[in-house]
Amino acid sequence: MANQKNRKNSNKNDWTSKVNSDQIYQHMIRSYLYQDKLSWSRTQTLVVVEGGLLASSYYCVGAPLAVFILLFGTLIVWFIWRLIQRDWEVRDQNLENHLDKVHLDKGIKMVKESTYWCSRGSTIVRIIVYALIALNIILSICYFLLSLGVETINLQTIFGVK
Repeated sequence: MANQKNRKNSNKNDWTSKVNSDQIYQHMIRSYLYQDKLSWSRTQTLVVVEGGLLASSYYCVGAPLAVFILLFGTLIVWFIWRLIQRDWEVRDQNLENHLDKVHLDKGIKMVKESTYWCSRGSTIVRIIVYALIALNIILSICYFLLSLGVETINLQTIFGVK
């Protein structure tokens, strides 16, 4: 029995000596690429959800259901957006501290610095998602007013501009 326990304990510690730096590097690269692909597939999902959301709410325009669809759908869009941001965090966790150190010694940079503030995909996606959420909220207000019977919406009255 004591032999079996010692063998189990030694097996637990043995795996660390069998992993070399090449395997760790390959895993980190694969993980980086996986998280990047995952975030972009979730971005595509967000676009599909938003398209269905706008189409279904437009179909129900004038009914209270349109407001519910927009608000509930906006909540779903927000959760997908949070997943995308988490994917970016997990993707980039080893970038500066580990991967860039390996690559910089060889003159390679994993991510090129942006020349403009809006030239990164993550910045552009962030702007688009916040614009879509704002659009959904504005449309839900308009659809709510339409469901109350308000035929014309005077933006000057709503925003207090004369």
